[in-house]
Amino acid sequence: MTLPLPPLEAHSIGLQYGPHSVFSDLSFSLQKGDSYAFVGPSGCGKTSLLHLLAQLKKPTSGHLIPRFTKPHPVSVVLQQYGLFPWKRARDNISLGYSLRESRPFPYDLVEKLGLTEVLDKWPRELSGGQQQRVALARALTQDPELFLLDEPFSALDMPTRESLQNLLKSLWLEKAFSMVMVTHDWGEAAYLAEHIWVFPAKLGDPFHYIENPQVRMPGFRSHPAYAACYQTIRGLHGGNSR
Repeated sequence: MTLPLPPLEAHSIGLQYGPHSVFSDLSFSLQKGDSYAFVGPSGCGKTSLLHLLAQLKKPTSGHLIPRFTKPHPVSVVLQQYGLFPWKRARDNISLGYSLRESRPFPYDLVEKLGLTEVLDKWPRELSGGQQQRVALARALTQDPELFLLDEPFSALDMPTRESLQNLLKSLWLEKAFSMVMVTHDWGEAAYLAEHIWVFPAKLGDPFHYIENPQVRMPGFRSHPAYAACYQTIRGLHGGNSR
């Protein structure tokens, strides 16, 4: 039996700005429904990598091969939410498809995200967690094959961050989209990603890969496998604070 080709493959990709190399020699194969995290400190090239995966930039070395089947296969959630301040929450959510097609408003998704009571509010009237939920709803209305997240919860307090991580995981398990996030948060990577790549401390050194196969189990945040994955990531960063 012939297995389907992965929707996205990277073969020794690298990115360079003039004489400055951001990263190099990264290879991976993203299967349908996979969850990936790329972990590293600020300035290591995480967002630049996300731009490559969103096909907003081209790698300066290697090959990135997309095989998506949907007309609009990629959705992106930004660190600063990216909401339009002159549009109410309802209109920010529907913007994901209103410019391309007519579709019923996604009330089921809105209810799961806890946004039913704030649909008529302006972004400035929403808490940070509510704004991030609106950004997630807008991205998910596009029914993406690949969901890209750039430090999605870094500006939120810990209880809100963990609540949204739980929500994102439940949506990923339910909808089976492929997901790639970049983050500096070791715990976030350990909790959400089956495949974790840690940026090297020194340019030119290889990326470190961690397999995290138990991430789908219920109650994973309290499981020893979560703690072990967290400590592995921490060790690759030298045990220093994020």
